Amino acid sequence: MSGPPKAESLLVGLFNGTVFKIFVDNAFPIPIVKQTTPIRVVDISADKQKIAVIDDYNSLFVYDIKS
Repeated sequence: MSGPPKAESLLVGLFNGTVFKIFVDNAFPIPIVKQTTPIRVVDISADKQKIAVIDDYNSLFVYDIKS
């Protein structure tokens, strides 16, 4: 997932299991991942290829967001 060069963005993990990438200069969030459990922690790799999600049950999931 790439956005405009040098645009600030953040990842948001929601209680409903959805992860969004939000660019501060764009009104529309981009859905990245949807799972069935509430999300406690979400992070993206330095190369922006993978997302790590920890849910409320302390399970770790790693998603390849390029494929």
